[in-house]
Amino acid sequence: MKKNTILIVVLAILAAACSSKSPGNLQIILKDAPLNFEQIPVTLSYIYVQNTGGADFAVFRVRQVIDIIQLKSRQEYIVNLDIEAGKYREIRFIINAGSVVAGGVTYDCEVPLTETRIPVQFDILKERTTKIILDFDAENSIEIRPTGGGQNQYILRPVIKVESISY
Repeated sequence: MKKNTILIVVLAILAAACSSKSPGNLQIILKDAPLNFEQIPVTLSYIYVQNTGGADFAVFRVRQVIDIIQLKSRQEYIVNLDIEAGKYREIRFIINAGSVVAGGVTYDCEVPLTETRIPVQFDILKERTTKIILDFDAENSIEIRPTGGGQNQYILRPVIKVESISY
């Protein structure tokens, strides 16, 4: 059932991304070398790209939990689809929740802003693949605030940097 739902969502995204212009392929990949936590799961809900004309295209619409710790030893393809060829200027992530696991205990993170904007100029070329590797910088994304009594408050302010763009 879950595979069918994912397939339907992917097909809907592909249908929405189609236009009369020839498409090019966009791949967005996440990686990281994070802090000393056992897990840092974040809930990713949407990824948008914005062209230079200001139009937004949703390229990811599936609520998915991604463990940032897993990205230190591998890269994860999170977008791989055809979109309208053209010039683009921004990627936006919508991250609704996050937590950290330390010593086997899960601590919820406060997420003050769910939207993370990544200003980046890139082109989607007709019948070519554009690969963007993004580094989810956990070290600078998790703020730890002591609250007294041996407890800490964890705040997630995602810092996502462009590592490379290739065509």
